[in-house]
Amino acid sequence: MIARIRFALVVLVVMGAAACGGGDGEKPRAESRNTGISYDGPALPGVEGRPLWSVPSPGSAVMLGYGNAVAMLGTRQGYQVTVLDAATGKTLQRHQINAVERPVLRSGEPVRLLGDTVRGRPVAVVRFSERIPASGTRQEREQLTDLVLDTAGGQLWRTPPGSGGDPVAQGDRGTFNGGYAIAHTKGQGTPDKAPEGTTRFQPIGGGGPVDVPASYDSDDVYDVVGDTAVMREDKVLDDGVRGVDLARGGKVAWRVPKAVHVATAGTDVLLETTAGRLRLVDAATGRRRADIALPDDGGGRYGIRAWLYDPVTRALVGGGRRAVIVDADTGRLRWSQDGSNPRPMTPVASAAGVTFMALDRQPTADRTAQPGRAGLLALDNRTGRVVADGIAVTALAVGDGFAVVEHGGGLHGFRLKATG
Repeated sequence: MIARIRFALVVLVVMGAAACGGGDGEKPRAESRNTGISYDGPALPGVEGRPLWSVPSPGSAVMLGYGNAVAMLGTRQGYQVTVLDAATGKTLQRHQINAVERPVLRSGEPVRLLGDTVRGRPVAVVRFSERIPASGTRQEREQLTDLVLDTAGGQLWRTPPGSGGDPVAQGDRGTFNGGYAIAHTKGQGTPDKAPEGTTRFQPIGGGGPVDVPASYDSDDVYDVVGDTAVMREDKVLDDGVRGVDLARGGKVAWRVPKAVHVATAGTDVLLETTAGRLRLVDAATGRRRADIALPDDGGGRYGIRAWLYDPVTRALVGGGRRAVIVDADTGRLRWSQDGSNPRPMTPVASAAGVTFMALDRQPTADRTAQPGRAGLLALDNRTGRVVADGIAVTALAVGDGFAVVEHGGGLHGFRLKATG
């Protein structure tokens, strides 16, 4: 699928290969803040010059900034997720992840870190394939599991054993989205009607479930934005996108025919129509906010594979074969990467009106990317001007008012610059 994107500000670094361990959170021992580690890396646009703190790096494979915390996936001793306080660098909690190597997720990674929300509060979602032991009449199997962590590193929710989907059939669609646990069941057909499915949305933290008709084989969910489920409209000759109001018992609030979901930008969703146009609509009402026309690069498409939304400058930054910056309010093209021999680049994080682009790497299925040999390039979100090039850091994550950088064997926390 073109994949939902909740714009988690993530940068990946090279992953190792190992898997072992349990699954419960572990509160670490107190650590000394007098580490003696200093930052000698490059200056970062949009970030204050001196770090607030520096600590030894656990050797992260993925970093995710969410709220006032940063989650890191390490691979030195199996898969382990460590959650730090972004203001101090203090380790809050660790979780050992019992992930199986095969089958990997559609993104090609055994474990993913995603940003999401529960009742408007930021959370980190650890998505992985795990082995469920044989029990009763059911034999051993693999399932796709979501582990949801709050900003203190505590477990808010986890896919119950035996209830997750098959990792191959499920692709990268997990059992958690936008504060809801999601389950899909297949119905029984009749002689006059083909079998259909039902997707159940169970609010995390209380509230009754909502059942919504869906395809037989799929839950049809692209994304959940607030109390609206953005779902595929499964029709024989006219697939489209529908917005389902979960606060009103699953009533369909809007439909856009002949379209697919591309990305989520705050409370709006970005759709691509079969005519090759991009349309930004309000997720709750379906009201069209902007139409976006991208320039043709000669192949009929502009080669955009990943989108990132920056709420500070109201910019949609797209990257892939070429890059563009679009005004999210008007749909106007602010900047496009024109000319011959463009450098492929993928947006990975925004800070203080600047977007960091990964170079020389293709995006994964969740639209994040590795920094690559050429490091990172920084663009001004208002003009497209190159602010910095060849930023040599191992990893970067951005959250609410902070940036965390991995460089030279250390983790370094910075405050973001104020924006005017």
